[in-house]
Amino acid sequence: MKIVCLVKQVPRADSIEFDPETKSLRREGVPLLLNPFDAGELELGMTGGVPGNFEQLTGFVKAKVIVAINRDGAADMLQAADVGLVGDHREVLRPLLDAVL
Repeated sequence: MKIVCLVKQVPRADSIEFDPETKSLRREGVPLLLNPFDAGELELGMTGGVPGNFEQLTGFVKAKVIVAINRDGAADMLQAADVGLVGDHREVLRPLLDAVL
């Protein structure tokens, strides 16, 4: 049996700000991290277009295998990954998932 569980990055709790005009979260320039409750369950962590700043890397270190896809071959996430693919994740991800699942 194969189960795919999608997780997403969330704003760090100490950096959450609301835009009073739109009444929504401000996301530009806000440090993100993987939800800590999701991080402990990762068998495979797959990223697409994530540069790999400290918070992003911290969320993936508990994954047994990290796969990173990024257009920038020098992205830190590619260096930290077990498998790194240089390319546009919007073009590479679908064929990769089709081959794996």
